Amino acid sequence: MEPAHELINTYFDMRPFDVTQKTYRHLGLKCLDYWYNELKYILVDSLEFTEGPAYYTQKYGETLRICHMDVEDKTHILNAFIVQLGMNPPIFPFSLKHFT
Repeated sequence: MEPAHELINTYFDMRPFDVTQKTYRHLGLKCLDYWYNELKYILVDSLEFTEGPAYYTQKYGETLRICHMDVEDKTHILNAFIVQLGMNPPIFPFSLKHFT
């Protein structure tokens, strides 16, 4: 499995989509709010993994902070999130530029 998808799988294990969606609905937030806020949490707010795919641990060390990764890896992680939600990255309303 591609490292970005493996990382996003771990993220969804930590924050299950259906549970998180219920929280957003309870707060009166919409789908776009979920997409934006969760991606901001992943890409900007120092989401940290102490165990991750070998590719990332070799490149960045044992503690992974996505906010410290290079643009190419962040783009792969963003696209993995989008694809795992069942969408196509070119038509998704947010890109990496929204999170820099």
